[in-house]
Amino acid sequence: MVARVFVLIRRLLRSRIFIVFSFAVCLVLLLGNRSGTTFSSTAEFLSSAANAWTTPQEDKFHSGLPDSLIADVRVKVCPLVTKPFSPRWCHIDGYRRVDKDLGLRRSWILRAYVFVKDVPKQEIAGDDTLVVLDVHIGQESPELAIIDSTKKKNNNIAKIVDVDEQVEGEVEKVVDRGRKRDAELQDDASEEIQIDNKGKWVRRSHNLWLKFGKPTDFTVSDLDVLYGVDAVDPRFGWSLKGDRNNSLAVGGNAHPRITIRLGGKQDLPVVKLILNNENRFKIVQVADLHFSTGVGKCMDPWPPETAEACEADPRTLAFVNRLLDEEKPDFAVLTGDQIFGDAAPDAQTAFFKSVAPFIQRTIPFAITFGNHDDESNLSREQLMTITSHLPYSLSQAGPEFAKGVGNYHLNVLAKEKDHTAMSLYFLDTHKYSPNPKQMPGYNWIDESQLEFLVASYEQLTPLRQQYTSHYTGSGDTSEGNGNKHLSMAFFHIPLTEYRNNSNAWVGQYREPSTAPKYNTGARSVLEEIGVSVVSVGHDHVNDFCMIDRNYIQSGLIDRDLPLQTADGNMQRLARRNAGNAGNAGNAGNDGNDGEHAIWLCHAGGAGLGGYAGYGGFIRRLRFFEVDADKHTISTWKRVEHGTKEELDARLDFQVLVESGKVKA
Repeated sequence: MVARVFVLIRRLLRSRIFIVFSFAVCLVLLLGNRSGTTFSSTAEFLSSAANAWTTPQEDKFHSGLPDSLIADVRVKVCPLVTKPFSPRWCHIDGYRRVDKDLGLRRSWILRAYVFVKDVPKQEIAGDDTLVVLDVHIGQESPELAIIDSTKKKNNNIAKIVDVDEQVEGEVEKVVDRGRKRDAELQDDASEEIQIDNKGKWVRRSHNLWLKFGKPTDFTVSDLDVLYGVDAVDPRFGWSLKGDRNNSLAVGGNAHPRITIRLGGKQDLPVVKLILNNENRFKIVQVADLHFSTGVGKCMDPWPPETAEACEADPRTLAFVNRLLDEEKPDFAVLTGDQIFGDAAPDAQTAFFKSVAPFIQRTIPFAITFGNHDDESNLSREQLMTITSHLPYSLSQAGPEFAKGVGNYHLNVLAKEKDHTAMSLYFLDTHKYSPNPKQMPGYNWIDESQLEFLVASYEQLTPLRQQYTSHYTGSGDTSEGNGNKHLSMAFFHIPLTEYRNNSNAWVGQYREPSTAPKYNTGARSVLEEIGVSVVSVGHDHVNDFCMIDRNYIQSGLIDRDLPLQTADGNMQRLARRNAGNAGNAGNAGNDGNDGEHAIWLCHAGGAGLGGYAGYGGFIRRLRFFEVDADKHTISTWKRVEHGTKEELDARLDFQVLVESGKVKA
């Protein structure tokens, strides 16, 4: 009897499920028929539907049209249910879509986009066509809430009047230049503001206002979308609209905002790294910011009582800004995980926050990538493209033959002559192991990157010799006391040798090292090309500098072999492999004092958006200072929280290099 009841219940459930499924299919087919879309087979339909719902459309790198101005801007909300059946889903004729969903793809049923109508400059020369001069976001009218970005604050703004038929016709001309209005553009302008007879504000939907007028030198030429109350746009000529209380009204909590470029592209400043007037050079290393789209959530804030109402990114930025103003570094290195993966659905917004403090202070900066930076909607290549077009950025993608994105070197020049006083190397340490079963954990520096290091070293040889053959300092000029060239290297994931916790170190070694177990001998190559200090991030609560003497000759630096040739490189690799450099982490102590030694440093995590813990860890930044007169490299850290004395202290100050040699 009981078994029969269960059978009846199961049949009833099956029938209900079949009815619901059939109804859903009929509804979908009905919508498809209304949109004029047909499918030759069920398989084709299912494939189309699956692609429409799962294929991301908002991950394209945004770029405006060159040599054009903007004639109109619209916001359109589109139901996802119609997407499988419309080849022109969420489309407006004559407009390009900024492929960033204003809701950050958090809605299951809707997408919302900004649409831009571009007009080539040659088409408006000598014409009366109106273009967009400015943008405002807010519920209040520009009369009450806006300071016109192209005018002075004392503009005489007339009162708001209703749009009559004459104004409606003028706006119609702006939108379609005399052509019939697209049915999709039914977004009635309800208010207009006349400003000095030189432009008028027109209200669009979703808190969007546009100022129309004749083209000027500061006409809107490009438009983008950023998110969050704490968003910034550090690009020259760009102006971010909206604020903490005003964003495009599309529902949800993404807080989308429009940023506009006024006028044409501005030339970036030519930046050189040069020893300062004291013949010194100060570097700040910023590791593991872990920025989000939006303010971000604080992870393991310390002390615990600061957790209430903690906003990760604003608190981190307040810390970074304070130390930049106090220390006044000459150069900044961001060593990866500027962006916190899935917590930053718009990676561009998070990345702009990470570099804005340096651009605002005209501090040159360089970046390397971590394992989280490209886990959102932008690839490493796209992020590097964005970075390379920012003011004061010295970041480079690097040569194609070297694996990864961001393998490059920079030179620090002597104060009086363009001689290379110091070389800085940057490497991409990739992400996770390509063979997790045999080598679990993180990836390692590739053979091609070691070849890049050697080629760069050999290329820089004449520049180093120019510097060391002259003396530009103020100390003893006797023989043997000339200029000494110094080198450092920066990247994200530590080398295998960081696991050697039997080495001596200064600082904290709180968490087990996540360095890759497979060793390609990068430490030995770095030491052979003159690098005396390596500094990384990744392990947030490790902030030590460790002296390492575990060296085996790599075979890549050999003056008897031809330089920068395929044969020479093959012979170098053969010698290196024969020398078992892959097990360099297990090698013994080769050399005394500073001979064959290298300093391996961690910066410690800077961002409140990344993990900490391990008994309580205060975020910090690491600083390095090079003294070209004394041929020294010193280092210290500054912390985010504490008493005034603790905040002012140079924590764990130590001299790493003295008289041009590693101080062991």
